[in-house]
Amino acid sequence: MKFLVDVKQYDVLSLDIFDTLWLRAVAKPIDIFEIVWRRVKEQGQNIMDLTEFEFLKLRVEMERRARSRVSHKEITLADIYQEIPPYIVKKQFDLVKLEVEVEKEMGYLNPDILELIDDFRKQGKKVILLSDMYLTEKQIRELLASGGFDLSWVNHVVISSEKKCNKQSGELYQELEQLFPEVSKSRILHIGDNKSGDYLQAQKFGIEAHHYNVIPNKLNSIYDYEKIRHDIPQPAILSLRKIAAHECSYDTPEKQLAFEIGASIIGPFLTIFVSHVINRMQQLGIHAIYPLMREGYLLGELLKNDCKEQNLPIKVNPIYTSRKASYIPAIEKVNREEIENIIGVRNITILELIEVLGLEKEAFEGLEEYFDTKLKVSHTILIQKETSLKEYIITRLLEPENISKIEKFVSLERKKYVDYLKQEIGDFSNVATVDIGSVGRIQQWTEKALRMEGIEPQMSHFFAMGITGERVYNGMRIEGYMGTYAENQDLMTTIYRSPDVLEKLASVCEGSTIGYERISQGIKPLQAQGVKNDVYTKIVFQGVLTFQKYWFYFRKHKAEIAQEVINNRRDTLKILHRLIDMPLRSEVSLLMKFEADTNFGTNYKEPIITEQNIALLEDKGTDYVDKCNVSYTYHNSNIVWPKGLVTLKDEFYYVRRALKNSAGNDIIKSMQEVVESMSEDGIKEAALYGAGENGRQFHFICKLYGIKTTCFIDRKESIWGTKKEGVSVMGLKEAIEKGNTVFLVTSLFSIGEIKTYIEETFEKQGIKPEIYSV
Repeated sequence: MKFLVDVKQYDVLSLDIFDTLWLRAVAKPIDIFEIVWRRVKEQGQNIMDLTEFEFLKLRVEMERRARSRVSHKEITLADIYQEIPPYIVKKQFDLVKLEVEVEKEMGYLNPDILELIDDFRKQGKKVILLSDMYLTEKQIRELLASGGFDLSWVNHVVISSEKKCNKQSGELYQELEQLFPEVSKSRILHIGDNKSGDYLQAQKFGIEAHHYNVIPNKLNSIYDYEKIRHDIPQPAILSLRKIAAHECSYDTPEKQLAFEIGASIIGPFLTIFVSHVINRMQQLGIHAIYPLMREGYLLGELLKNDCKEQNLPIKVNPIYTSRKASYIPAIEKVNREEIENIIGVRNITILELIEVLGLEKEAFEGLEEYFDTKLKVSHTILIQKETSLKEYIITRLLEPENISKIEKFVSLERKKYVDYLKQEIGDFSNVATVDIGSVGRIQQWTEKALRMEGIEPQMSHFFAMGITGERVYNGMRIEGYMGTYAENQDLMTTIYRSPDVLEKLASVCEGSTIGYERISQGIKPLQAQGVKNDVYTKIVFQGVLTFQKYWFYFRKHKAEIAQEVINNRRDTLKILHRLIDMPLRSEVSLLMKFEADTNFGTNYKEPIITEQNIALLEDKGTDYVDKCNVSYTYHNSNIVWPKGLVTLKDEFYYVRRALKNSAGNDIIKSMQEVVESMSEDGIKEAALYGAGENGRQFHFICKLYGIKTTCFIDRKESIWGTKKEGVSVMGLKEAIEKGNTVFLVTSLFSIGEIKTYIEETFEKQGIKPEIYSV
């Protein structure tokens, strides 16, 4: 997020540390605890054979107990590990040092905040770090220094564990004020991620504040959906994706969403793939790569940027080709099989078939009334007794005169195609192509055309994902990053079912390559008319390139973790899969307007979701359209993206399904089962006891089932009067006074204790509350 701060208005910049200045390469801060235990076991320091998850739960409980022993609630890491039973590890206080080391290992500095600090320092302003944290000042200074932070950049580091007060109470801001008694409160700016402690309490104390709401989870967001569907894929770059997605601001929600899709979904998918491709090229000694248009432009830019970043002498040159441009040159013999192959192309008409094969329409006199008929329905139309339009056109095309014309046309097209490839590539030994991928037809036809012209190519073909088993078995060098012919087919099948979504997000808007023309300077590609997605495509591309910029920063500072991210191929694929398999309604509303085309000699251009699709949805309903995920058409009407279409009508249709199937997360499944039972009991509204992360998740699930959250209840008085997801936070007494009698306990700990507390409070009034919990 680029801060629009008038530095001249302030004399002091106060910054929160964790999730503001210091980011972690984990999904949740408590995930650090699992890594701590992993290191303990690697070093043989454990006595009990706990799992990583069990230690996480133990560590959380030990912190709770340590805080309960002091009135001010501010403790140190040593206080926490004092609570660990001695039979858990050999040396319990070694865990203090180990946890700090893991924080160093998994953390990195936020480049956007560093830029802000630099702006303040250049104008001679004071900078202070202010944090509610159990680490000591010495530990935090060591932590920041390990990430390359120059501690001379800050004037003071103020930590709640040492001052025995915090931002939530407002007392830590008094400490801040005392450090600069000569500075007016209005001349101090505080920035942090916690809305209550960093924003509301600062303002309450009279200090100017900015809520840095980039890292905290937001209800009904891309990341919320990913957690439900795939249990947070690629957690190491979750924070990186979030700061990249907030780098730019646009004047409409649609444009902002387009940028977020680019920066947080398409950007990670393509950037990580490109990093893998460059790694493989270095391993194979390949020094030239040719991205295939139309995705080739964006892939080319990403490759060039990465090569420049690493100072690699790799040639990157996008080439213009397509299924049509490569298929015709690869035809060896004109026969019924080849004609049937073309007839299988989606949306191609009779006239387009004639023109694709290089024939003149005048030669098919008497068929004019059928020229606009799609070939996929031609078998249903009788034009002669017992002869369908399909059989008739095949018979005509296979007449000796037409075969001769087609073969001559194919030969000319092959020579032009091969000459174009020679012009752009030159030497075909040890070079590579790169494509988002599918089954590898273009690559197969290209190699075949080259061989037919006497050239034996030695080419490697890199795919983001592929279903290319037969071609690999037959000797083609095809590598799919997320899968070549066996791995991750369950995820790729969904993406390939609706290919236009990814294609339009990753492709330039110019038309597909339809052939080649000889000109005085060489061979020029010919292109069909483009699609009208320019505005949003450019914004998506900007988002993609923005993520790559942040990725370079991350890779430089966290090289080992970055390589682990590259190696975690399935998780990268999950980020894209979620968009197509379980989209937000806002994503569908944006992407449905993108114009899609069939790039095989047809003039077909329609929105990804058409008015005809919507009419079918209204007529048949969501369950019926959902079944269309296994078929491409209904009564010859293309349904490009059934899951997007269903989401238009029922926003949470696939969310409920994912929750029911647990999506690999038993906790989320249990939450959903509780709320479903409330719905079955006829509950329409409830107070949620617990305003933490689980409360936020329960609030979202309640929304899926039409249950209103009347309020959040929490024992922390410091957050009473604030709002969580737009819902008021209060104490139990106030909630009862407002008439609440139905409660949902959101905590996964101390459930019995909370239930007893609610029941005892109501017992005094002679009322029996309804209480639900996991």
